[in-house]
Amino acid sequence: MKRILRLLAAVVSLSIMGTVQTWAEFTSSSDRATLAAESYPRRMVMEEATATWCGWCPQGIVAIDGLKRDFPDNFLAIAIHGNGDKMAYIDEYGLQVNGYPSAFLNRQSTSVDYSWLKRKIEKAGLTTDKMVRIDSVTYVEADETYKVCTTTRVANAMANAQLRLVYVVTEDSVGPYKQTNNFAGESDEMGGFENLPTKVEMLYSDVARFIYPSCNGLEGSVPSTLEACKDYAYVANVSANFNCDDYGKLQLTVMLYDAATNTIVNADRMPLPKRTDLDKTLTIYMGEEPGTLKEKLGKDLYKVRSLIIRGKINGEDLATLRDMVGCTGDKTRRLAKMNLRAAQIVKGGIYMNDKELDKDNHLPDLAFECAVSLRSITVPSTLRSIGYATFQDTYSLREVNLNEGLVEIDTWAFASWNVESSLEKINIPSTVRSFQGTTFASCYKLKDFTFHPDNPYYTFDGIAVYTKDYGQIVHIIPSYDGMLSLPDECRTVQWSSLRSGRIKGFVGKNVVEIGGAAFADLEGANYLAFGSKLKRVGIGPFNYARLNKLFLGCHDIPDGEYVDYVDGVYSDIWDTYKNVTLYVPRDAVDKFRKHRVWGMAKNVLPIEDTVFAYLADTELDAVGEVKTSSTAMPHSIYSLTGVKLNRPIKGLNIVDGKKVMVK
Repeated sequence: MKRILRLLAAVVSLSIMGTVQTWAEFTSSSDRATLAAESYPRRMVMEEATATWCGWCPQGIVAIDGLKRDFPDNFLAIAIHGNGDKMAYIDEYGLQVNGYPSAFLNRQSTSVDYSWLKRKIEKAGLTTDKMVRIDSVTYVEADETYKVCTTTRVANAMANAQLRLVYVVTEDSVGPYKQTNNFAGESDEMGGFENLPTKVEMLYSDVARFIYPSCNGLEGSVPSTLEACKDYAYVANVSANFNCDDYGKLQLTVMLYDAATNTIVNADRMPLPKRTDLDKTLTIYMGEEPGTLKEKLGKDLYKVRSLIIRGKINGEDLATLRDMVGCTGDKTRRLAKMNLRAAQIVKGGIYMNDKELDKDNHLPDLAFECAVSLRSITVPSTLRSIGYATFQDTYSLREVNLNEGLVEIDTWAFASWNVESSLEKINIPSTVRSFQGTTFASCYKLKDFTFHPDNPYYTFDGIAVYTKDYGQIVHIIPSYDGMLSLPDECRTVQWSSLRSGRIKGFVGKNVVEIGGAAFADLEGANYLAFGSKLKRVGIGPFNYARLNKLFLGCHDIPDGEYVDYVDGVYSDIWDTYKNVTLYVPRDAVDKFRKHRVWGMAKNVLPIEDTVFAYLADTELDAVGEVKTSSTAMPHSIYSLTGVKLNRPIKGLNIVDGKKVMVK
């Protein structure tokens, strides 16, 4: 919005954190003369309830993009993300919503349909008789506040007015995070989302990060009696302590809210200035005084963004660090970088609830679970073990630097179940000898994964971690979305080793045992295939897996802990893949169909009737590197003319890209 009026006098304010203090009157006739008394440019505000898990919320994204294009000077958006979303702020914002997506236009409930919103804005008009303008914003480092100077002006005198100012901080270019997209494959246009997959990785704009004082505004921020065409200035000291990804991508929206009519009558927006105090690193020397971290930090407790600790720390100090990174649920915490390389963890002290740190050189269970602000951590050089779910569901953790000498990484240490993982980089030292498949479950952004080549217990081929002899597969990079064929030596698919993976196909021709939950939560595999040597399965190896086809080369039902009904429900959740087609040898079809668990499959069919045919020794005479046996895995089969075949024909065929002669 074009700024016509300018402040011509100083405004006095008290520097109190998070509070608005004073207003002053400006009556310059020269300023008034430049603006028609009857009207001011209107900026309408759409406050949208949205979420990454909401498949219909792309409609709101499309609407906002379109309205910004159509009304660049008259439209502002605030995206308020719902709970279960890494950008969640719905509870703190305070608006009552009935579902997702939903929206308020100038605080009036409305559809998120683009055409509907466009008509509403056009009908309302682009001018109004009330104005609010942000004159300046400065950052006050000593108080960690933004000093916000605004001007309010009305064209017509008002008595007993209930106008209030509302301050909202938003952030742009947040993410990337995966947006659920229910419009995928639809015939109707939806801003291009109809041509995108069901999960769309994207950046988000206008993300609500902080509101002051509440969505109902601050009483006294605008006088109750207003003369026509007079400027009323107000100074606010707005807290700068809130969670965000990048303090350089923030904007401040000031809304003029009419409490009498529950409407936003105008608004203005300005980028927030860059903070000058976020790049400083504080070093704390603990010496031989564990349990004193909070005392030593003093006034810097909630100010420091980068922290180095040297010396001994215990459970009490870990409790302080948990508080500083927002594990307690406080989204205003800011400690982002933690370097503990020169620190030593010693037993003693309560680190959370009633849990006491009971051993040295150990990061305990759940220590940093749900940390809000932590982005990078370097663990102590003396660390020996990382406990159960220590970094589970961290909001912002991107980089972890582990130490040589670390021996054990427990279950779910870095897994992400309730929020989208941000983890991108980690190193596994040569000394690690206890490593779990669930350690990095759902860490889909983990691309920089290194495993020390001299580790005597495990080996890593760039895709999967195996035991040193390749006898067991232990872990797969969650982001890998190709086909995985296990080495011939691999006999065991370890418990949860491929959980939450994105593989499209899997072949384990010599697998003897599938561990419990080994393929649980797969995002969408075309097929899993196992040979005739399969003898045992654990509980729920395919729980909640999105799977099309399952091939079993075994002629007998594998041994396993098949759990019967418990309160009317299969406790191993086998019934969650009733849409899976199961293929087994022809002589085993009846056995599997009658089994109380395997028989729950949508279909149980003989292998030789499928496009992924098992190829018998007697059928093929392999040429080159193609090997076939009774336990061979599914193959791509084509004629010499390029026609896809269900099974090979006599003469030459193309099997897995190689010529194969069928007698």
